[in-house]
Amino acid sequence: MRMIVAFPLLLLAACAVESDSQNDEVTLEVDEGQIENTAEDLGNAAEEAASELGNAAGQAGRALENEVGDIELDVDINRNKSDGSK
Repeated sequence: MRMIVAFPLLLLAACAVESDSQNDEVTLEVDEGQIENTAEDLGNAAEEAASELGNAAGQAGRALENEVGDIELDVDINRNKSDGSK
C-alpha cells in the first residue's frame, strides 16, 4: 500500500520533460537509475525513522522504570469480629 503512494513521487523525481512547440511534440524520459536511487533513499530514511522511534521508546521505558522503581508492600491484616470468633 505504501508503494502505491510513493510510486508517483518516484516517477516525478525521475522524469525529464522536453517540449518542442515548433514540431508540436512533448518528450518524456524516465531515468530508472534515479528511481532506484530515490527508492533506496526513501527506504534508508524509513529505516532510520523506525530506529529512532525504537530508541525513543526504549529511553521512555527506562525513564519510566527509573521513576517508578521497585515497589514493596508489607500488608498486615487483622480482623476483629464483634462476636469474639476468629
